[in-house]
Amino acid sequence: MIPALGDIDIRTDAPQYNVYHFGELTRRRTDIIDLWQDDFAAFALGSSLTVEAALAEKKLSRIGCGRASPKFRTRIQTCRVGPFGGEMVVSMRPISRCDIDRVRAVTARFPHAHGSPIHVGDPTVIGIADLMAPDWGDAVKIMDGEVAVFWASSITAQDALARAELVTSITVSPGHMLITDVDARADAGAFKVY
Repeated sequence: MIPALGDIDIRTDAPQYNVYHFGELTRRRTDIIDLWQDDFAAFALGSSLTVEAALAEKKLSRIGCGRASPKFRTRIQTCRVGPFGGEMVVSMRPISRCDIDRVRAVTARFPHAHGSPIHVGDPTVIGIADLMAPDWGDAVKIMDGEVAVFWASSITAQDALARAELVTSITVSPGHMLITDVDARADAGAFKVY
């Protein structure tokens, strides 16, 4: 149970889980009750989807309509902690050049759901060769007057977990996020989960 998130049972409340053994995805499940062990630790990471409503309300993003934002592995190295490390994964949204400062201000209100962008502009600077070939999600074309804007993604943690090659690790499947009782709009940035 994770009471800070509401009436949540981490073993059943995500729509789908990825189960890894020694870093290899071995199966997908709709619950993990029989896999749960008393010594497991659960972590809740914010999602970039948290800011979608705020960006849409201000007409600052055109991602949506059933599309998953493109996510890319970068060449930005994370700080290794024990067996956990690797490259940062980022999500990307095309944003009108004239709206960049507004987008930064809106997303900065959500520091626990990825916060402000980590990079704006040329994707090759952070090691992304082709915006039309995301590692996860759906490709999105950059239109005239737009620029690629990148945010840290929770897939960074999932990727580091898989790379650690633990005997067993379990994550939510991409696109099957856990929905909580926390209203991000009510007090953006005031909520923390450790």
